Amino acid sequence: MNNIKKSPFKKAQNTALNNQLIKAGRAISTDLDVWVSYPVEYNGTDKLIDLDTINAALKTDRAATLSADGATIKAGRLTIPATSKTLLEDFPNPPTIEDATAITIPGFADAIKAVLYAAATQDARYCLNGVLLEIADNGIVHIVATDGHRMERRELSSVNGVHAGQWIIPIVAAKLIDSDDLQLTGEWCASGDNLVFEQIEGIYPDWRRVVPKPTAYFSVDTKELLATLKQLAPFANAKYRGVRLTLANDTLTLAAASASRPDGVTAVLACKSDKGDGELVIGFNLDYLVDALKQKHVPDFTRIGYVNANTSIEVNGTGTIMPMRL
Repeated sequence: MNNIKKSPFKKAQNTALNNQLIKAGRAISTDLDVWVSYPVEYNGTDKLIDLDTINAALKTDRAATLSADGATIKAGRLTIPATSKTLLEDFPNPPTIEDATAITIPGFADAIKAVLYAAATQDARYCLNGVLLEIADNGIVHIVATDGHRMERRELSSVNGVHAGQWIIPIVAAKLIDSDDLQLTGEWCASGDNLVFEQIEGIYPDWRRVVPKPTAYFSVDTKELLATLKQLAPFANAKYRGVRLTLANDTLTLAAASASRPDGVTAVLACKSDKGDGELVIGFNLDYLVDALKQKHVPDFTRIGYVNANTSIEVNGTGTIMPMRL
């Protein structure tokens, strides 16, 4: 008996893709750009199982299992035929990866998770709908995600045995990465033993060009800042989500306004500026800062770097939020 798993993909117009392929001891799902698999103890002839059947079984019993002969799914008291209306030959053949460079990048999976929130999902600039893996000439690894309005990045220790280059990992694949082991080629790549993806074609934007170069900083308690932003959220403009940040000496004032409350709602926090007379008035998207502060391993005190009201702010050394006019 084997536990079955839900496919991570949305229902496809191509009905053949709305199945799991049971082949060579693995259950395989795909949206054609990304292929996901997990092991099953079934080594009979290849077969398909309809995703609706699998989803119904898992809704009945999260620990639903596939029988050893692959004929049925056991879900609670139910025994469900493991079948599909799709012909086996209509399901696409899984890709093969040839002449790949195999490397291990310590911290890779965690870095992917840390930057994901800043990636675009449906941008017309298709290369933004993914996460950049960049390996520099000196072997230093950079993981970057941006939607054109904010950016998050991580720098990892250098790796050996791989040429410099860039690989854009589709957002669907990036969300599934749980291994630091990679196989890289110019087209198809793999992470661990359960994920194969086709990298996004295109040239990623010059992310270094928008990395802030702060001339001043202030620090504020992360929990207090996050709680305050969440309290202000209902009062911010529903479309633009703007909030005005005013720094004066060691006092931080946040203000949100909307058409229904043009006078705005304000909140005041204590902060610590590295300049005793530090002053700044800047607008930015409230949700972007909330997303940055909700990530794991955020420090107890958030450090924000700035130059002036017309330049991006830096959040905890790795995040970038671009300003907006209010």
